[in-house]
Amino acid sequence: MGLELLWRRHSHWTMFIPGGLCFSLIYALSTRTALPLPLQCALSALIITGVEFLVGCVVNLALGWNVWDYSGLRYHLLGQVSLPFSALWLALSYPALLLARLINTHLFPHPR
Repeated sequence: MGLELLWRRHSHWTMFIPGGLCFSLIYALSTRTALPLPLQCALSALIITGVEFLVGCVVNLALGWNVWDYSGLRYHLLGQVSLPFSALWLALSYPALLLARLINTHLFPHPR
């Protein structure tokens, strides 16, 4: 939701829930797996795209709230996700994974 506020200067209250869910999943991926960082980035982008698609199907298609519509972009799926935004999620997953590690290290230090 914060990214959307920075980018578009507005958001919808429903974006708070999938944003929190995505970061929670990215946090778990970052702190509970030993996968290489590039693979974590790819998985994070898939997670974000999947959550965005599911939430879009409910919020936009089923409820008709029209929070977003990617149908004007190329390579979209039902107007709910698009390849250009998935590429953006891939790029943004790197700092999100680093933030998750930083939070884990400084807020939840593990005994050595």
